[in-house]
Amino acid sequence: MINLPKLPRSILRDENKPEYAGRPLWQPRWKCFCCHDSGIVNPHLAALVVSGYDPDQDKIPLCQNPHCNAGDRFLHSQELEASLDMRFTSTICQQLDAFHREDWRQCTQQQFERVINIQEIARSCSMRKGDRTSSETMLADQKHQEVLARMEDERC
Repeated sequence: MINLPKLPRSILRDENKPEYAGRPLWQPRWKCFCCHDSGIVNPHLAALVVSGYDPDQDKIPLCQNPHCNAGDRFLHSQELEASLDMRFTSTICQQLDAFHREDWRQCTQQQFERVINIQEIARSCSMRKGDRTSSETMLADQKHQEVLARMEDERC
């Protein structure tokens, strides 16, 4: 049997920590919602502009959003020139960007409301009359860690 070192767990999500509860939902890092900084208009957005749009058959719609320069790298490629759809104007791309931003905002708002509703349902179904005290929380965390340690030992 090989003798390997034991490393402590590195938890990705720790819902038990107090700072986790107020954690915001994931936010995108891209600046342009039209192309997600790829330079190519997202297919679901392109389909709003081009009737029957098929990303496997139609030309590649280039993002022309004036606040986004990601599409510029495709303009200097003679190989891609015939494959690019340049009909998406800056106005169209700005409208797609605004539409997708609002869609994103509504989606995160709905997700937040679902989380709040789930928490309320869980509280209403709980047999506990009130929230745990800090000592009860510490004891529960300690017992949880002991169970996890036992499970880890049994696995080895």
